[in-house]
Amino acid sequence: MSKETKNVAAEVPAESTAMTVFNDDTGLASELQSRATSFCSMVCKTPAEKARLYNLMNAPEFTVKKFINKTILVKDVFIEKVTLVNKETGELEDANRIVLIDKDGKGYQATAKGVFSALKKLVQVYGAPTWDVPLPIIPIEISKSNDRNILTLTIAAD
Repeated sequence: MSKETKNVAAEVPAESTAMTVFNDDTGLASELQSRATSFCSMVCKTPAEKARLYNLMNAPEFTVKKFINKTILVKDVFIEKVTLVNKETGELEDANRIVLIDKDGKGYQATAKGVFSALKKLVQVYGAPTWDVPLPIIPIEISKSNDRNILTLTIAAD
């Protein structure tokens, strides 16, 4: 097969106002349209809701770590697969970038494995979001060794 570049138009929904041409050899068109690498519980219908969601997905206001031992009233969740560089080994690792979305529409981002693990358990116990009654989630840090902590989530008791 030749390395010759061929351009193909990505299939764009009828309500879209623009069409972009992608290089088919890169698979970029498929990746951009793929929902297989992300999950979002927030349902948006209006342009304002969609803009708010985009901003939460792209640039959340806070990090979960800055809210250790503080309650976040979580209604929705956005998760996407990302690739990060391991600071210790320099190797690339797959990770889950999580944005917790609170009752006021503010976003709290984390890539910690402990947060993703806790989130899976929350869904098992409380069902999948959107949660009509926001969950009172408290991020905590658990010390595993002198140089290693785990960021995870707990639920505030009534």
